[in-house]
Amino acid sequence: MTNRKMRKFAFTLIELLVVISIMGLLTSMGIAGYNRFNNQQIVQRAANEMKIAIRQAAARAQNNEKDCTVCDGVDNICATSDDLTLTAWHVDLSTSPPTLYGECGAQNFPSPPTQIATFGVTVTQNNDIEFYPAALGGGTNLGVVSLTITFSKTGATNETILVNPSGNVE
Repeated sequence: MTNRKMRKFAFTLIELLVVISIMGLLTSMGIAGYNRFNNQQIVQRAANEMKIAIRQAAARAQNNEKDCTVCDGVDNICATSDDLTLTAWHVDLSTSPPTLYGECGAQNFPSPPTQIATFGVTVTQNNDIEFYPAALGGGTNLGVVSLTITFSKTGATNETILVNPSGNVE
């Protein structure tokens, strides 16, 4: 009887292996879920950065914003009648990464163009969106067709933004 009372209680090797296996399984599921969440956040951030760049280009064209060092006329005084006319502001999706720049005549500014961060996300559109100043009638080069831009990354749901012919972003 004394032996029974003195018996020590402990976990067997099988019980420990089962518990460790379950913990490993739960940990791997948590890491996979976090990676999916992180990839989705990256795709959403890239889409938001593109929306901001498109809205900036539209606003800069509407406000006739231009670089005086590039668009200045012969009198070397900014905003006088001899300045070059602002042709357009561009969001160029054909470059990698996409870029934002203005154009006066045949000259672009800034040089080099501002890069739009895409964070390694694939952008499925190759167009150059042009926003014209009010003096040239405003609007875009999209005509009557809206432009759909899709952002994708492995392990994440695609994000889509729509640019309508007037330049509004949805």
